[in-house]
Amino acid sequence: MEHLSSEYGDEKCPKMIIVAILHENRTKDLLPLAASDESSDGFTEFLGKERIPYIDKKYPTQPYRVLMGHSLGGLRMANTPMMQPQLFNAYLALVI
Repeated sequence: MEHLSSEYGDEKCPKMIIVAILHENRTKDLLPLAASDESSDGFTEFLGKERIPYIDKKYPTQPYRVLMGHSLGGLRMANTPMMQPQLFNAYLALVI
């Protein structure tokens, strides 16, 4: 991304901050909740209440966010707009 957003990459991509999150329990964090589960979605809450505010405070951000996921992360990406649609402006699922 650094190369593509520089003059050497002909500025093909806008400059961006990429955040990757490691999961101790991928199944717990990335699978959607069952309809009968009344507990809150801890991972989406973590993004909205902790991670995004931290990044906005620490780095010069713009008000446009994209959530991208692959495999179980792609499933999480597809479910996030239903739980907290205000968190991201765009969503990308990587399918291989």
